Amino acid sequence: MTFFERAESAVSRLPTPARRRAIRAGYVLLRGWWFVRRPTTEGVKVVLRRGEDVLLVRHTYGRRAEWDLPGGFMGTSEPPAEAALRELEEELGVRAQSPVALGKLLQRSNGKRDTIHAFATDVDGQPLVLDEAEIAEARWFRHQALPEETSPYTRRMVARAYWELFRE
Repeated sequence: MTFFERAESAVSRLPTPARRRAIRAGYVLLRGWWFVRRPTTEGVKVVLRRGEDVLLVRHTYGRRAEWDLPGGFMGTSEPPAEAALRELEEELGVRAQSPVALGKLLQRSNGKRDTIHAFATDVDGQPLVLDEAEIAEARWFRHQALPEETSPYTRRMVARAYWELFRE
């Protein structure tokens, strides 16, 4: 287990307000570490679809004003599809199946070289149970009418997810 996985495990046992503060502080520390070390990281993002709607979230850390896709870092040797399903369950309480790979996005962010594995999956009628330490807000939007405060890569992944849906 890596240092970061041990830290995440320890933080997960804290009450929600303390977890939220720890996540925010940890994110600030990580940004400094990324700037100095310039690591290569891997993570996942998931376009969660419900018919014509897509779920977007606002995180409690990072760019909090921006709507984003749910997701997070991959564990050591964790396959991307499993990481995507794990993140949905941890952040939103959603048990999804059979995520469709949308491809990879390679970017430099905060000094790190980041590979984001993008997926899409459908959910019908499951209630959301937000991890309030990580997710400040979650809302369904029509996939053709995303809010202005949505990142460009989120827009691209949503467009690709609906193109894949209609291709099937």
